[in-house]
Amino acid sequence: MDSEDSGDEQTAEEKRQGLLKFRKVENVVCLNRVVRAPNSLGALCTFIRHCKITDEVWSLLQSRVIRQDDPRLQSPLWKKNPLKLIVQRHALRVSMSNAAVLKHSTKMSSYVYLVAARDDVDTAVPEIASSVQEHLQQKASFKQTGRRQSVLMLYKGARMLLDGKPCPTLGLMNGTEVVIEHILLNDRDRFSEPHDPETSNLVALRYMPEGLIVRAPGQKWILPEELLPGLPPETPLHKRRGLF
Repeated sequence: MDSEDSGDEQTAEEKRQGLLKFRKVENVVCLNRVVRAPNSLGALCTFIRHCKITDEVWSLLQSRVIRQDDPRLQSPLWKKNPLKLIVQRHALRVSMSNAAVLKHSTKMSSYVYLVAARDDVDTAVPEIASSVQEHLQQKASFKQTGRRQSVLMLYKGARMLLDGKPCPTLGLMNGTEVVIEHILLNDRDRFSEPHDPETSNLVALRYMPEGLIVRAPGQKWILPEELLPGLPPETPLHKRRGLF
């Protein structure tokens, strides 16, 4: 009964926090037009969905890529409107972000840790292990994997969005942007020899890190040291604001 009562109290607190945040909303933008791909663009989407990429489809696809200083963004449709938004699909946005990290990794002063998911099959019938593993690896849809990425690139300064409700009281809710400050590596992934970030700062990890210490920008609260395991003890008090 005690656990049920505490669960009810937590739910009530989350509702109260959500209502307070909702009442603070002052500006609301309503989208009243749905733009779908017509004509050749509609056909292009159909070919891509069915993985039928011919030379003509590839040329058309490349012609739709928005590049720096693209003249199409200076057309009246865009130029006359003060608000310009280009919304990418989540998978495309993530791939573009990862490609940018790989491109500029040699210029970064910190390591970039690569963490890739792996599906292992534990079965008493070894003959079916490979087929089961192949079936699992085909389930790449975010809807079937809980919207989890199969590859993570972790580095100091990386920005991420929270998934879930770590602490409604502190405003740490789903979608909150945080910045990675410290990466706590698994003991089995600690380097026996020092790496030179100027020549090799891309490091593939075999095990998931033990944890991350991230910062919620703009927050002033400071958590006790016992709630921040792995934080360097010499970290000044003002640099612990918003860490969790």
